[in-house]
Amino acid sequence: ASAPVWQGGAALLASSCTDWELSSDGHSFEESRTMRVEANFERRVRVRAAVKGEHPFLGYYDYAGLISARPFFVQAKPKQDLHVLWFAEEIDHWVITQDFRILDSSVVDARVDDSAWCPWYVASAWEVADQLGGFIVDRKLEVTVAAQK
Repeated sequence: ASAPVWQGGAALLASSCTDWELSSDGHSFEESRTMRVEANFERRVRVRAAVKGEHPFLGYYDYAGLISARPFFVQAKPKQDLHVLWFAEEIDHWVITQDFRILDSSVVDARVDDSAWCPWYVASAWEVADQLGGFIVDRKLEVTVAAQK
């Protein structure tokens, strides 16, 4: 799965970035074109539920990039449809959706009302879609950091 094409393209995004400035003498600042700051996220997570859980989105997910300044993950070996785990900023929830619904929080397979920076820090209970337009709490559903392959 790949992220959708950004409106305006990568050049527009790059042009909106500014360079860091460093203090040279304690009184003035000079632009530094070589300084970069990168977030260091876990690269693999596991979505699991009860021992006999049958949700199609369960399994391992690999880091795929950033959305809303938070990491998003793509299911490594889907049972059926490919799923993604990402933070939906407009509703302030972590969500799991099918890959083609990335950035569309109106239809989700699972969600949690928590704005933790990473999904493994979530403190609230996850809710799973009940196929009738509602959600049910699944207290066994969790996202954990997984060992690298």
